[in-house]
Amino acid sequence: MGQLDKALEAAGARLSQVTRGEGWIEGLARGRRVGFVVRGAGWDVVLPLAHVPVVIDVSHHLVLYAGRLPGERAAEGIIEIGDADFERRFEVAGAPEELVRGTLDAPLRRRLLALNPAHVSVSPTELRLTRRYGYYYAEPDDIEAAIDLAVDWAVMLEARVAAGERALLEEATAGPVYRGRPDAAKVRARIARRDAEVRRVLARLRRRRTTRAVWKAVGVVGAAAWIIGLFFP
Repeated sequence: MGQLDKALEAAGARLSQVTRGEGWIEGLARGRRVGFVVRGAGWDVVLPLAHVPVVIDVSHHLVLYAGRLPGERAAEGIIEIGDADFERRFEVAGAPEELVRGTLDAPLRRRLLALNPAHVSVSPTELRLTRRYGYYYAEPDDIEAAIDLAVDWAVMLEARVAAGERALLEEATAGPVYRGRPDAAKVRARIARRDAEVRRVLARLRRRRTTRAVWKAVGVVGAAAWIIGLFFP
């Protein structure tokens, strides 16, 4: 059995009502729609989200970015989690910041460390966990752990967003005089600030991904030139 088939078989073992295509598989895990796509020497686990107003980026350190001072990390929008071991291996960015910290609890951080190097990207409509190998991508334990982690994180995100919206409505209803209904202006203002923060972080992450892609391409070209120089001086 080839690497592609092994990877798809491992993913299918965690899913029900499976549909399979060329290099991908889709099914249900605990009632959630899950996609699994083999790409290059690795794979992506993809879950649709119920349009949550949140953006998160958890990426393993690149040499280019490692070792920055706290002020430099803050300028880049890096969120301090308070876990030195985790932060030696991952950088976290996102918004709303308190929700990002709340979902990255200690058990979830341990599970991410076990999958490192990995990358998790959350947008309002999708959670994507990416794992790349330098040599081999059909590791069943990694695939099963990644699917379970992605489902748990998606459920936690949607639950915390719903709880936050309930708290906002309660806060907008409370006051010196009982209104009986939320203060619409207060709700709109809070949502507008949150959405503006999410848009700012999304734009910053897009710029960072572009920069990292450029440096990665430069590194590949430099390595190729070095190898060519060895054999053709």
